[in-house]
Amino acid sequence: MNVRVAKMTPGFDPYTYVRRFGKDKFEELINTARSLFDFKLDLLCRKFDKRVLEQKAVIITQMLATIKKIKNAVLRNAHLKKLAEELAVPEEAIREELVRVKENRSMPEISRRLQTAPGMKVVKVAEKMLIGLMFDDFNLLDEAKKVLTAEEFVDPVAKTIVSVMFAQPAEEVSPAAVLNKIQDERVNSYISGLMVGELGVKDRKKSFNDCVKRIKTDKIQIQKKILQEKIKDPGLDNKTLNALLTEYEELKKEQKAYEKAKKEND
Repeated sequence: MNVRVAKMTPGFDPYTYVRRFGKDKFEELINTARSLFDFKLDLLCRKFDKRVLEQKAVIITQMLATIKKIKNAVLRNAHLKKLAEELAVPEEAIREELVRVKENRSMPEISRRLQTAPGMKVVKVAEKMLIGLMFDDFNLLDEAKKVLTAEEFVDPVAKTIVSVMFAQPAEEVSPAAVLNKIQDERVNSYISGLMVGELGVKDRKKSFNDCVKRIKTDKIQIQKKILQEKIKDPGLDNKTLNALLTEYEELKKEQKAYEKAKKEND
């Protein structure tokens, strides 16, 4: 692939350009045409701010979708090196990302990878601990209703249990009551492992706050990772890409606001 891009005066095609400016001017235009790589990189750098890490990542992903199509190894390596230099990113990181570039990556695949990520185990433990604390103390259940929603729970079984707990008055919530409403072997097994007293929980209020903090912050992190995966799709149109970038920035603001409020309350 050796595509070059010539930028003509708006409103002209090759035929009308030659008629208006002459053959020599057209040949001069062709001879000064830029490579597809340079043209696309310049276009993306004007559209996105390469000083902002997330937007720089978008530029890299969009460029790698083009570079990956180059069959000539020498040319491909030259472009990878140039991209790394232009964006001040280690070449090794660029090459590592090139391996990951896939088109049309599905959301189920992204969800599966996130569910098995190393940090997810810690999140699920925090969710299980919190549910145990809420079963054990109605006051903590009422407090949890004020600061959390069932949708913020990552584990599907935990989310189902919390949905039922939050829908009932605190004094009516118990493991038996939840099991009566949810006829599911997974829920039965999950609740059977919620012996908070046997887990060595001494300071219930502190454990409650720690669990809420973990669930809140990690939910935002997961949402950010999902958005990052979506943003990497080279087939996105401008409107969708800008909407995803805006959503990502809003999540960052939400995370900072929560961390600030938490610090003030501690």
